[in-house]
Amino acid sequence: MEFLDKLSTKTPVVCTIDRSLTWMDPILQFLQYQQLHTDPTEARHVHYRSARYLIINEALYNQRERARSNTRWSPSTIS
Repeated sequence: MEFLDKLSTKTPVVCTIDRSLTWMDPILQFLQYQQLHTDPTEARHVHYRSARYLIINEALYNQRERARSNTRWSPSTIS
């Protein structure tokens, strides 16, 4: 058995995930739980914008773009 003075492997690099809010969060919140912002103007805006999107297999899709090119956004916030 041989003992080394230094480790023979490098320590792994650990990257953090940015979990700040995105433009998708209010839309996902409304589509999943029917919860809107307390500000009436913001609530109306999210309600209007959410009509363009749908959730399929935990992924947010734009209905208009999906018909043309299968556009999809990764669901970082969907649990």
